[in-house]
Amino acid sequence: MKKYKGYELEDFLMDEYFISWVKSSDNEAEHFWKRWIENNPSKKKVVMEAYYIISSMNYGDPIRISDEEHIEIFESILKHDKEDQRTGLFDKINLPFFFRNVAAVLLIVFCGYYGFQIINFGTSPTVEEIQDSRQVVKMNPAGQKSQIRLNDGTTVFLNSESKLTFPDRFNDSVRIVHLEGEAYFEVQKNDDKPFVVMCDDVEIKVLGTSFNVKNDGDVAIALVTGKVQAKKKEGEEVMLSPNEMVTYNHNGKYTKSEFDPLETLGWKDRYLVFKKDDFKSVKTKLEKWYGVEIVLTSNLGKKWEYTGQYFHETLENVLEGIAASSEIDFRIDKNKVYISQKTK
Repeated sequence: MKKYKGYELEDFLMDEYFISWVKSSDNEAEHFWKRWIENNPSKKKVVMEAYYIISSMNYGDPIRISDEEHIEIFESILKHDKEDQRTGLFDKINLPFFFRNVAAVLLIVFCGYYGFQIINFGTSPTVEEIQDSRQVVKMNPAGQKSQIRLNDGTTVFLNSESKLTFPDRFNDSVRIVHLEGEAYFEVQKNDDKPFVVMCDDVEIKVLGTSFNVKNDGDVAIALVTGKVQAKKKEGEEVMLSPNEMVTYNHNGKYTKSEFDPLETLGWKDRYLVFKKDDFKSVKTKLEKWYGVEIVLTSNLGKKWEYTGQYFHETLENVLEGIAASSEIDFRIDKNKVYISQKTK
């Protein structure tokens, strides 16, 4: 962290770690640079300038100079730099005509190719503002669900323990979002701009449709209306019709089947559904739904399972329903639930 204190603009532009942060928005790097700017406020302006210069490299084709021109310019700069150090002419106006032209060319190349964003944006914003202008991250903890409206009119229902990353404005050719966890999409139809959901290395492409995606190790896509094209990296494409589901396991293999709409999609309408679930599955659903920790204090047996459904019920009511038919006792202590085999 100390080495960056002496950095100027050109140093940041050449630093691989800094460039990686700008280009990939890595969480670890983002945390580092936010913290560094907070500890070095005098460097904020130069960091922001470097940030916009690097990010602007995505726009337009670079200005290309031949190897011969590179050598000629470089040798000329070295030559005049040495002369200036001896004679003190570097800071004077009457530089040699050729050197002035070389300097002007370099300045135009640098400003035109790298500095466009700084000129147009003016005052450098904070790191948070820069991140928000490029992408938006919505993340729900356990026990919380949310509804998100994207700028194209698409509605996303984001489940608990889930994360959606998307640009604040889609480009002119494609609409891409990244999902971790589970979400239900009602995509605004646009024949000229496909909507793509990325789940690790699975790509889901649609034009206008409604479907559910669950990404929790395996990736499951359940189609409600329209058509969906799913494809795992370096794998074959799978086309889905309404009421069809495709599930990719971690090895890249997939299975295609029909699905129970209430069991698969009920979560977005506040239906908590159990269907011959073993205790591990019940535990996972309750922890995710209510944001609690389930602690099993005695063995329930390998054949234990539970089936039932609840609409917008409290945790206590759900536990009472499970206890009534599956011979368990429970105790709620703040955000922990202790479950044990019912004593006879």
